[in-house]
Amino acid sequence: MVNFNFKTKQATPEWLTFVLSRNGFLSNGNVSSIEHTTTSSMISIFVSLRVTYSPGSLGAKPPKIILKAIKPELVESEKHRELNFYNSVFDIQTELPLLTCFGTEICPETNQYCLLLEDLTTTHHQSQYPIPPLHDESEGAITALAVMHAFWWNHPRFGDSIFVRPLENQININFQYCSSVYPKFVDYLGDRIPKKRKKIYQLIFEKAPKIIWNLLSNHRKQTVTHGDAHFWNFLYPNNKEDNRCVLFDWQSWGIGIGAKDLAYMIALQLYRERRQRMELPLLKHYHNELLKRQIHYTWEDLIADYRVFVITNLLYPVEWHSYSYPPRVWWDRLEKGFSAFEDLDCMELLK
Repeated sequence: MVNFNFKTKQATPEWLTFVLSRNGFLSNGNVSSIEHTTTSSMISIFVSLRVTYSPGSLGAKPPKIILKAIKPELVESEKHRELNFYNSVFDIQTELPLLTCFGTEICPETNQYCLLLEDLTTTHHQSQYPIPPLHDESEGAITALAVMHAFWWNHPRFGDSIFVRPLENQININFQYCSSVYPKFVDYLGDRIPKKRKKIYQLIFEKAPKIIWNLLSNHRKQTVTHGDAHFWNFLYPNNKEDNRCVLFDWQSWGIGIGAKDLAYMIALQLYRERRQRMELPLLKHYHNELLKRQIHYTWEDLIADYRVFVITNLLYPVEWHSYSYPPRVWWDRLEKGFSAFEDLDCMELLK
């Protein structure tokens, strides 16, 4: 067996031939050469592979592949989430709005892993951060979420060792963590956070855990949630007639309520004017996409659930500050989150 070299992050033709052949993407021939281009983000290392195959090779033979590896120092906290996700959907991935995964590998010594993912740079594009996508692109992203949520809605796999349902104790621990780091957040902000907002946070820490658990404990509403479904984690097709939006970066996925992804995408990412203009149309589009797929989820339930997760959106800036993320990551989201909280009268839910 040929192994990947996790130290150099360099894929050899022999290793890539082995992986593609094992997983059915190369049925004859071999990889003859690979060109590597490496970039990185706060969490991962990305290696763009430009692949050449020997004459007569058969199969999908992807000409470009993205090799993604979690940074070594984050392996323990990430807990193989994205690896587990792609391994779990490998046989059904063509049914879902995902990058095709050509293979995975884990290092037994360090537990670091890598993914071989489809490179769609010639057919899709990202919206340039922090500019949000156009309206029709936003609808495409919502459709992708609805397809994922509908497919996994109250799925029979929920409850197994990978698709673990949320527990009340886990919810309480998450709130306790945010509550414990909140004082440093407030100290950092000083007079940039008014007393009114401080009172709202205190109510969230007091009331929200029970509200969230009452919602999450309803198995009939549970689905796979992405957990980081902002507009820049989607790839938008250059030709909408031939392709669909694709959702990537699955390090934060879990079992939850689909409205959490919607609140994160819309209420935490859009400035007030654009959100007020697009919020209801996007939510209605999502609801219609669920109904098309025979998901029985009322409009009233969707709005009620969405408002709950607009409340918990306010915890993200607190959490991100505790991770030493720079203010450019969370400051504008703090303002966007409170704007949505006020516009949707979420204080009513905390009384």
